Order: sequence, then C-alpha cells, then structure tokens
Amino acid sequence: MRLARNPSLVILFAFSLLMAACGEAGEQELPEEPTTAAGGATTTEAEAEATTTSEATAEELPEEIVIGIPASLTGQFEALGRQGLDGLNMFADWVNNEKGGIDVGGTMLPVRIVFGDDRSDKDTALRLFEKLVNEDGAHFMFASYSSGLTLAQAPLAEQLDVVTMAWGASSDDIWQQGFTRVVGVYTPASQYDHTLLEFVANADPAADTVAIVYKDDPFTVSEAEGARAKAEELGLEVVFFDRYPVEATDLSPILTQAWAEDPDVVLVSAHFQDGALAAQQMNELGITPMAASFGSGAATTGWWDQLGESAQATFGPAQWEPTQAVDPAAFDADNWMGPQVTPEEFTADFEAEFGYAPDYRGGLAFHTGLALMAAIEAAGSLDTEAVIEAFKTLEIESFGGGFAIDPETLIQVGHDMVTIQWQDGEKVIVTPAAYANAEPIYPANE
Repeated sequence: MRLARNPSLVILFAFSLLMAACGEAGEQELPEEPTTAAGGATTTEAEAEATTTSEATAEELPEEIVIGIPASLTGQFEALGRQGLDGLNMFADWVNNEKGGIDVGGTMLPVRIVFGDDRSDKDTALRLFEKLVNEDGAHFMFASYSSGLTLAQAPLAEQLDVVTMAWGASSDDIWQQGFTRVVGVYTPASQYDHTLLEFVANADPAADTVAIVYKDDPFTVSEAEGARAKAEELGLEVVFFDRYPVEATDLSPILTQAWAEDPDVVLVSAHFQDGALAAQQMNELGITPMAASFGSGAATTGWWDQLGESAQATFGPAQWEPTQAVDPAAFDADNWMGPQVTPEEFTADFEAEFGYAPDYRGGLAFHTGLALMAAIEAAGSLDTEAVIEAFKTLEIESFGGGFAIDPETLIQVGHDMVTIQWQDGEKVIVTPAAYANAEPIYPANE
C-alpha cells in the first residue's frame, strides 16, 4: 500500500497570522481560565436538563476535525520538529484519502492540520498553542517537540481543555504533575537505556561498572536517573554520576573525571549536538570503554554524517527504527491500526514524499495520529473527556509499534525501545533480540 499524498490537502501556514500570534518579544500573559461565553438569561433547571439530554444524545459535529501542532521549524529543534509536521501531514493524507476520514459515531469527518513555527522557543510555543486552539479552531493538539516545551504547554492544555498528544516528549516529569489532558506516546525517558544495560550486564564479558554523564534538562535528567536505577537493579556499580550545564560547549573536563573512575560502560544522556560533542571529545581523549551510548542524539539519521569514524560502534536508544521488523501476520490482528505497511515500506513512502529518510520522530508522529484516531472512534465523540476515557483502555499496534497508557497518569506503557549501534556508516538494531538485525560490536574497545 502506498501512502500517497493529496496535493489538495489544505494546510494553514500563514506567516502574517503567525507573526500576529507571536507579537513582540517577551512573555504574553496567558488566560487564567479557558475562554467561555458569558451573559444571557438565567437557565431554568428544566432547560438545563433538557440541554444536557440533547447534548448526550446528539453531539453536534463539525464539518472536519482540526488538529493543531506548534512545529519547531527553526531553532535548535528544527530538523526534529519538521519530521513531526511531515509525519502528521502524511497521517492526515492517509486518513482522508485511504480511509475517507475518521469515523465519529457513524459520521466520517476529514482531518485538517493547522500549524505554525514555534521557533523552538518556549514563549512562542505557548502563544502559538493558544492561537491554534482559540483562533484556528483546533479540536486536538500535538504538543511542541521536546520535553521542555511539552511540559510548558501542559498547563495550557488543561486550561483550554484540549486533548494534547505528547508525540515528541518523554520526560517522566510531565506525567508526575497530575495533568489530565496530555497523552504520552514515547517510552518514558527513564527507560531509554534499559535494553543496553540489560545487554552489557549479561554479555560475555559482562560489564561491572557504569559512568553516567548527563545534560541538565528535564528529559536527560529523567534518562540519567532511570539509567542509574536500572544499573543498580542489575547489580552494576555506578562509579560516576554527574551533570553538565545546558549551555556547555566543552565536555572534556567531565568526561575526563568520569573516565578516571575506570568504567566499563559510559552513558551520556544527551541530545544531538551535545551528544556528538561528547562522542568527538571521547575519541580525542582516548576514552575507550567497552560500550558508550549517547542518548537519543545517536539515533538521529545525521549522526554518522556529523561524526564520521568517531561514530563507529557508538550506541544509542531509539523509540523506533525504519529497519524494525513487523510480522505481517500482525496486520490481521483486531488491534492493528493504520496502513498495513512495515517500517521499511513506510520509510520509503516518507522519503519519496519529503526527500529525506525519517528517524523515530517522523515515524511516531504518524503513529500518534493513528492512536488519536483510534481513541476518537472508540469514543464515538470529539468530546475531550470522552476521548481521554477511550485512551485509558486503548491498546493498539501499528507500524510504529505498540500504544497503551497508564489510566492514572496517561504515561506511555505499551511501547518498546530498541538500542541501535553505528557500524561502518550504517545504523543497525542490536538489542533486544526480538528486534535485532545485526550483531553488536562488543566490547567496542577491542
């Protein structure tokens, strides 16, 4: 099945509207309460009951379902935010052209995407989120890319009472605040390094000691703390655990301190640029552990292009890979959702459409759209509470993997991570065994 793109799909991206929404530099005061109608005659008890009954029996549906996304099209998250927007557009094309829309209680409604550039900036992301809901009429939202921006938008999702899909965020902190409208999609950051740690703890030779170096931001702190807890659970000794500032441009001091503790494994919880810096400087400093992992940055498609031979044998956690295997028998399962394609087939269609191969950001943006579609159809409604309740019991599979959330917190519990390694310019899956398509280079220092 080809995921053909419909050129007539209307995508709203008016530069003048975005500028009006963003306004002058500085922070815009957000409303304390969702915008509501006010005034009018007092409603009698009988009228209120009649209105409630009418709404319960016949929801007034719009002509289309509008999904908003503040996309990071410039700034530090540019490449990653673009993948999210492209993946979401691809989902909308598929659902409109192949499925005929989303089935809402027997009525098929087409999907339309509205978006703007959040500039990878917190203040802009907040103003744009509100604009997409209040002015552009978004019924559902995809949060901005990154845990930091998603966490900033979560209170606004509560105020505006809008289901918000955290398609590009995984920090555990987001789901520890009691929010009721932010749905997790990614495996939580605290679990990112679990599969690699399980591998090195049981390999031959087995690792005994681990050094953990991490960036001081919400996502990487969650990843590092989760790695430390998992390492200790596996009987590995954590000989070094320390953070570096977000703005750090030289990691050699902290890497040298970590290496002085003679660790078998070095985990650097990082994003792309600081992860690449760490890998480059470890190579220059002659830091050669049995295994070295560099956070989500290492799973990014451009890792080898950035580092060249310094990327050889480096590990990294990934939410999904284009080479990940899917048993075709799964297509016939009752809980399969979306196009009957493998990750490899999806990737070929994505690359043909947009001119580049996606990593997990592009693949899971489409997967997120499928999860939202499934919840809406299960609810038979666009009502926020009804869709959230449907999410709580939803268990689906797609080419993007599994999806199920904890009903209390809405954190993701049904999606599996994989560990990749770069080998001679190719990114391969090395663990867990169920997803592996290559043998790991291990120990990497031999």
